Amino acid sequence: MAKFDSNRSTAPIIREIGFSNPAIAVVRKILTSGAKPYDTQCVLDGYWALAKAADAKMPIHSFFFCDEFIESETALALKQRYLGLAEECYSVSAKTFEKLSDRDDPCGMIAVADFPQYVPDDLKKEPILVIMEHLETPGNIGTILRTCDGAGIHGALAVNQKVRFTHPKLIKGSMGAAFSVPMASFATVSECKKWLVDNGYHVYLADTRAKKSLGELTYQFPAALVCGSERYGISPEWLDGHENLIKIPMRGTGDSLNVGVAASIFLYDMAVQLYR
Repeated sequence: MAKFDSNRSTAPIIREIGFSNPAIAVVRKILTSGAKPYDTQCVLDGYWALAKAADAKMPIHSFFFCDEFIESETALALKQRYLGLAEECYSVSAKTFEKLSDRDDPCGMIAVADFPQYVPDDLKKEPILVIMEHLETPGNIGTILRTCDGAGIHGALAVNQKVRFTHPKLIKGSMGAAFSVPMASFATVSECKKWLVDNGYHVYLADTRAKKSLGELTYQFPAALVCGSERYGISPEWLDGHENLIKIPMRGTGDSLNVGVAASIFLYDMAVQLYR
């Protein structure tokens, strides 16, 4: 595993490589599938992702750069920072870099890093958790994580996980929050429910069938907010006769909000009550 070292005493070894190099193949594999043995690694593409990962002290395996795209002083400083962090450093042509990056405005730098790994028990002392059940859209998960970061909520649990945490669209949507908000997963609702009960969590279900609306409920902490699938909503397994259902009042013709937006509203409402 690469080690985070911001004070490397020796100059980095930089290799010039082309698109057919095996190191490039690793980047492409992580981006497209994230399959083993690279399922615990992610690709950092863009200034914000690179800066956030470095700030989070994520171990950096490899760093790819193209000087033709690196123009600003900020970019040059970030490049130097990564030359001191990465286990392997590669210089690539503009043509090769454009094949690696899907950004319209490539920043000229891409890195492969270890993604933070957690288990549910790492999160059991957090006062608020968000439960993401069967979410299928990476961008929605990214939005929820970005909200967690902004609202001071430091824990997310995926149940019946459909999107890998290292998915590039999830990372992009989170604006770096995926590196700082701990995430873990459960295979089933029953496992997650038992864990929440065993750790004293009060469970709140975001559901349009709720009788109580936002602002009508006083939360009890520690609290867990359950957000259901974009297509199917919350699984019946959560409904046991003792559940706390809450909804967002809809004033127009629509009956619900996007799950990422809805979760963000609820999480900020919870955070306001917790931190006031």
